[in-house]
Formats: sequence, C-alpha cells, structure tokens
Amino acid sequence: NKIKILIVEDYIKIAEAWSSILAEKGFNIIGICTAEKETLKKAKELIPDVVLMDINLKEGNGISCTKELVSLLPNINVIALSMYSDEKHLEDMLNSGAKGYVTKNSSINEIVNAIEVVLSGGTYICDEMKDI
Repeated sequence: NKIKILIVEDYIKIAEAWSSILAEKGFNIIGICTAEKETLKKAKELIPDVVLMDINLKEGNGISCTKELVSLLPNINVIALSMYSDEKHLEDMLNSGAKGYVTKNSSINEIVNAIEVVLSGGTYICDEMKDI
C-alpha cells in the first residue's frame, strides 16, 4: 500500500519536480494543487496520507489552508515544504496543525524521513530549522 501524497505548491514546475522525485522513491502522488480552495476540495475527495504544503499559494496561503484541512480532516498529516527558514513561519505552520516543517533546501532523503516520522506519529523539524 503506497503512501498517498498531495502536493500543494504555487509553482507548477516545482510541484511536478517534487512529484517525479517522490514517485521515484515509491510514493503515490495523488494530486498537485496551487491554491487553497482547490486543495481543500481535492483533499476531501482523495484523502491523502500526507499533504506537502507550501506557505505561498496562488490564492490563499498554506497557513490558513493547513488550519482548514486539519479542521475538515483531523487525521491529516500536513508537512510544510517552504522556502522560509524563520521561526515565525515555523510556529505559524505548527500552530495551524502541521506535523512537520522542511525547507526547500532540505534533501530528498530528509523529506522522505519527515514523511516517515510524521506518519509514525511524530513531529519533524528539518535540520536547517532545529536550532531556531
């Protein structure tokens, strides 16, 4: 049973790159979204195991989207995948219900590790952010 992942990223080329890399690692990429409303609709339909959530979206943002997703689907596992490496964004995402935070500087192995930790019930903060 492959882990189902929904990728939420405002730049479609970046989302497609993540999709391709994660599929090579054995994950089932069930969708790509670029905006908040689209994400909420697809997540309700597809029930992903993990949502990789960018903070900047075409419409809305990853912080409010995460809060809404967790409200709609309490068992959802959201991992922030962001260019931001500051304490405010980390706290905002964790307070909105994200269970992990990795930056776009993180290696694919670290992202895979974050997925595994979160699915096993833990919280994952990437190496770049641990000392903040």
